[in-house]
Amino acid sequence: MLSLWQGKTGKAAAGLAFAVVACLGLFVVLPSLAEEGGSHDGVEIINVTETPEASETPTAEETEEPEPETETEEPVITKEPEATPAETEKAEKAEDNAEVSQTPEAETTPETKKNETSQWQSETIKKRAATNQPAKQSAVAEPVIKTQPQDLQVDYKSIDSTTKLSVETEAVDSDVILSYQWYCDGEKISGPAAKEREFIVDEDLNAGKYDYYCQVTATDAEDENNQASVKSSHATVTVNKIAPSKDQFVYKIENQYYYTAEAQAIDISVKSGIEGMGSVRISTWKGGQQTSFLTPGTYDLRITVSEGTNYKKDEFPLTETATIKQITPSVSYSIQGVKGNKVDGMQWYTGNVSLKAPGGYKIAAEETGDYQDAIVCDTESTTSQIDVAPEEVYLKQTSTGAVTKPYSVDAFAIDKTDPTGTFSVDTDTWSAALNQLTFGRFFKDTVTVTLNASDPQSESDQLKCYLLVSAGEKGIPAANLPKQSWGSERTSVNVSDAAKFVVYGKIVDVSGRTVYVSSDGIVIDSESPVITCEGKTLQDTYIADEKTFQVADDNLDSISYQPQGGTKQTIKDKDTFTLTSPSQTGASTQYEVSAVDRAGNETKVTITMVNPVDDFDVKAMDFGTVTYGYDNSSQEQAMNIVLNAKYNVDYQPKIVSVEPIVQDEKSYFETVLQEDGSYKIRPVAGLHTGTYTQQIRVNYEGERAQSTTKFSCTMTVDRATLMAAYEGHQVYYNTIPDFTDHVKVTGFVNGDTQESLMTSEKDAFSEALKVAFTGRATREAYYDLAPAGGTLKDYKIQAATGTLTVVRRDAAKGKEYKLQGTEGNNDWYTSNVSIQAGAAGKEAAQGYLISTSEKEVLNLRMKPLMKLDPHAETGGYLIRSLYFDDYWNSAYEEKESGVLMRKKYRIRIYNYSAESIKLERKKKFGSYIYKEDAPLTKDEVQKILSGEYEFLLKSPYNLCREFYIECTCNMMRPRTIVDYERIPWILDAGTVRITFDSDVRAAIGSYDIFDPGLPALSVLEPGKLILEVKFTEMLPQLLRDVLPPPAAEFTAVSKYVLCYEKTRYMNGFEYWYETQEREIL
Repeated sequence: MLSLWQGKTGKAAAGLAFAVVACLGLFVVLPSLAEEGGSHDGVEIINVTETPEASETPTAEETEEPEPETETEEPVITKEPEATPAETEKAEKAEDNAEVSQTPEAETTPETKKNETSQWQSETIKKRAATNQPAKQSAVAEPVIKTQPQDLQVDYKSIDSTTKLSVETEAVDSDVILSYQWYCDGEKISGPAAKEREFIVDEDLNAGKYDYYCQVTATDAEDENNQASVKSSHATVTVNKIAPSKDQFVYKIENQYYYTAEAQAIDISVKSGIEGMGSVRISTWKGGQQTSFLTPGTYDLRITVSEGTNYKKDEFPLTETATIKQITPSVSYSIQGVKGNKVDGMQWYTGNVSLKAPGGYKIAAEETGDYQDAIVCDTESTTSQIDVAPEEVYLKQTSTGAVTKPYSVDAFAIDKTDPTGTFSVDTDTWSAALNQLTFGRFFKDTVTVTLNASDPQSESDQLKCYLLVSAGEKGIPAANLPKQSWGSERTSVNVSDAAKFVVYGKIVDVSGRTVYVSSDGIVIDSESPVITCEGKTLQDTYIADEKTFQVADDNLDSISYQPQGGTKQTIKDKDTFTLTSPSQTGASTQYEVSAVDRAGNETKVTITMVNPVDDFDVKAMDFGTVTYGYDNSSQEQAMNIVLNAKYNVDYQPKIVSVEPIVQDEKSYFETVLQEDGSYKIRPVAGLHTGTYTQQIRVNYEGERAQSTTKFSCTMTVDRATLMAAYEGHQVYYNTIPDFTDHVKVTGFVNGDTQESLMTSEKDAFSEALKVAFTGRATREAYYDLAPAGGTLKDYKIQAATGTLTVVRRDAAKGKEYKLQGTEGNNDWYTSNVSIQAGAAGKEAAQGYLISTSEKEVLNLRMKPLMKLDPHAETGGYLIRSLYFDDYWNSAYEEKESGVLMRKKYRIRIYNYSAESIKLERKKKFGSYIYKEDAPLTKDEVQKILSGEYEFLLKSPYNLCREFYIECTCNMMRPRTIVDYERIPWILDAGTVRITFDSDVRAAIGSYDIFDPGLPALSVLEPGKLILEVKFTEMLPQLLRDVLPPPAAEFTAVSKYVLCYEKTRYMNGFEYWYETQEREIL
């Protein structure tokens, strides 16, 4: 009804109803308003004078809608900018005194004002209705502020209900509502208290100055949008900081503090709930001077507070005092180390020394140093600095951090280095150590061995040396040296009556460290080397083309020889040398020979070498060319000996021996002694093809004893002939013939066989036996086929031809083909019949192991006939299969045993992705394959790997339900992961699919098939890959002609078997398992 009255138009009926309500309001509302006074909740009500007629019920004519008045222009209301915090106080006061009228603040929305004043508007409207007064149409005049708010000053935490600001106002117009809104620092204050004429200041204000003013608004009681506002002058409320008091702090003074070598602090804090306090600390004082709380003694205490936001800076003394005490433990540190000698009051240690703190303490060499359980002294003493102990140490109690007074440390010395020594004989000096004896020192006569000792911690007169001589080569074991009787001190010893001996030394330094040393093995050798010729006494002249001489001496150092007018030659590390005669007939050469041993003993001789051709000669022998496999007994030849005339005059030469001169431990000829005492020469049996030359030495007694001469033998061995004959055989039409067992080889010699040559010369021999035939047999007969022939190391292979016969075989119904059609009686069909390859519902497959080069050739051949599988977006994709097997490894064992009907389960994904996951069962019937699959999700795969199989039983796929039975009854479990890269080609005709599977590998480390980072083991030899040919209907002849490549190896190895065997070591089998060629599925 109120809304009906407020509208400018209405009906008579509505007016009558409103008049009734207005009459009721005269008796009910107005008395209430009179009792409450003229204002309510920040709004001042301007009372309307009642007329006697207001109580009467208006007539219909009186409530009719009045004629609309002429529309007047609404007043333009401007808004003055608010003062900024940067304005000066003078500017603020000038603004306050100006009392400039302002429009309502933008923060108060019309809707808000309507809600705030609606109640009093209703009351005013009722009064107007009762007196039949018309609505106000002109702009409301600004209210007048008679009394401005005054500045206030109050202490922090002293604000109460009497701390308030107020304004006195009056309205210029009648029938308006006055409302109030207080502001602080330019911000509107929220809450009902800020809408009163009197405003109580917030008791929680922090210390500081706050700027307040009040905005008074007059609002037309009929039109809430008709307003006028005025802002009061600014009033400053100052909240003063107050002084802190002792009871505002929490602190505790201990009865006693311990000296810690560091300045300490006494804890103090401000009580909870107190805000705006500055920083607080307890300062320490001695003799009226502030000082650090550090050294032992008693300190006065003061609380020092810095200025805070609400509290003043202050300082006030405490009645309590604080005392620092330095502790004295009942036990001191202990010294730990291996003691040595005590010399002149100085205790020596032979290793590091630890100064260990007592229980409950730590120790340091400096008062403010790094405290540890022990101080480790590891600096060695020197002759210039013996004492290495720290002057003093400090202890720190671990429970309190208290530091003791310093403790002095008794002097000590450290020697961690063994003394050393050298042995010398005359000017020959070497290091003394217990090394393996080498007897590398040689002398002719009596020797004096001197031990020279040294030590960085010992003066020379503080070192003690002892010597011991051990004759022979064995010496004294190091472990037995401390047990020997060393006698009195000495640094040198004379030795003359021992061929080999060792001098041992014992050195003791100032700390008592003792070492044992030994000289090198010393040899006293007074004998000179002995020179002989071939085990006989040395002669001064030899008639020989060359002679070898031996030198006997256990300590031989070198051999030298120099031909007359020639260069001197020196030999080391050998006890033989060879002298040669000049090549001219009858010529001779004189050699000066010297042999020296390591003790300096020397033997010198002069030897003359005479050319033997002047009195005895043997001509060179040429055995010509023989064929491999020759009979060496038939090759014997007598030596062609030529005697000079002088032998016919005085004496006849006597042949003592004939022997081949062996070079590189090989001999190609041998001598045969005849019954008459003569010698024949022949080649050794079994020489391979090639040319052989060897020198033969003839030892004889001629003009002089021990004379020799030599001659050469030569022979060439040529290849023998093998006959490789293709014997012919029969094959089926459209198959690839295998000629391996149909080539017969004859003509082997020297015990060679076809098997031995396949071992020693496999590649060349295999190529020579290959029959010149490629591709499949597609004619009924091929004539005059022969092996390729060729040459081996010892053979040349000739080929003989044969005939290849090709026949067609009868296909077995139900195996090689099937008939499709409507069957009648007696094998008749009542419809068209189609003949299809393979058994119904199965796929035929053939596998080949090929090289990467063969793959490239096949790609070129297949490109015009086939196309890449469209699923291979980048030419190929990765396949990962997780294979399962049961408790008995049936899938593996049945494959290895060649069971015709078998099956395998696997989970397969592509490119490590979870987008397509399949559970597959692969059944094999002979050469045909039947596959089934069912989709899985990644979560379901994880459940299978975790042994949670129940969901399989509820699957809509039969394969999943059967796999559940396998897992629960036969313990089907993961066995291995097989990875490979596949490039697939397809041909719609015959539904042919040809795939190249490369980089076949077994992933290890986990059964997580979605992890691309699993390490893997390759299972194929480098450069090999798998070609698979699969078809469900037929394999077109066109493809049969190009597949597989000629060198392809039809094989039957399962990728699962290869990977299973490669990783079986992980399940307790052999670490590696070499595989033979097997069928690839």
